[in-house]
Amino acid sequence: EKHSLTGRYLTLLGDVYCKLGRAEEALTMFNKGLKILRKTAPESSSMAELLGNMANAHAEHGKHEEALESYAAALALYRKLEDDDAGKIPHTLLLMSTTKRLLGDREGALVLLKEADGICSARGIFDVTAAAVAQMLADLES
Repeated sequence: EKHSLTGRYLTLLGDVYCKLGRAEEALTMFNKGLKILRKTAPESSSMAELLGNMANAHAEHGKHEEALESYAAALALYRKLEDDDAGKIPHTLLLMSTTKRLLGDREGALVLLKEADGICSARGIFDVTAAAVAQMLADLES
């Protein structure tokens, strides 16, 4: 429990560094947290959140392939945990689609956006993520 909490704190600290534009320090904190959570809470929402935050730091650092890998790992964990109370799955799909677009994979981005849009529609999600998904989908389909 104590170690798992340390992993969570490192994730939060990494998130702060990321928001400050200090991606390298953020990745250092996320990697430390990842080591701890792999041992103490490998299949937890804390681990999924850490992976998503790590992906954001990779993306901010221009490491889009690494970002895509981390987003995919976070998405798989959210799905496994059935942890989507806050719309984490469509949000992660949106971030993955943005990354795929940056990598030049328009079709891959479109597939992810359609899935996110379907989830938002089925669940009645009408938030910022749903609006961004709809806008990006319209842009890609035109």
